[in-house]
Amino acid sequence: MAVRSGVLTLAVLCAAAGLVAMAATSFVPAPLASGALRGAGASPAAAALGAAVAAVPSAAHAAKGLDPLDTILRLGALVTILIGPIVGFGLIPVIFGRDVSKK
Repeated sequence: MAVRSGVLTLAVLCAAAGLVAMAATSFVPAPLASGALRGAGASPAAAALGAAVAAVPSAAHAAKGLDPLDTILRLGALVTILIGPIVGFGLIPVIFGRDVSKK
């Protein structure tokens, strides 16, 4: 075995060992909940109200910006971008009259 390949292998193993050793200290634990929140308890009604309040502005903005024609045009462009190259490469033999993959 060449000396360079042995040195490179040793360097990669040392780097991997260093990454594994630092993995345990790289994550910060989540803070503990305060005593006031723990004692009060979360009410399901408050959670539902908060979710409803958070969702209403999003729905209002989404409904205002919805244009059916624009949506259909964007969907057509997406389908053309995704399917177009496959269809194009499939039509090359038909257009040129021979299979370009064979010699």
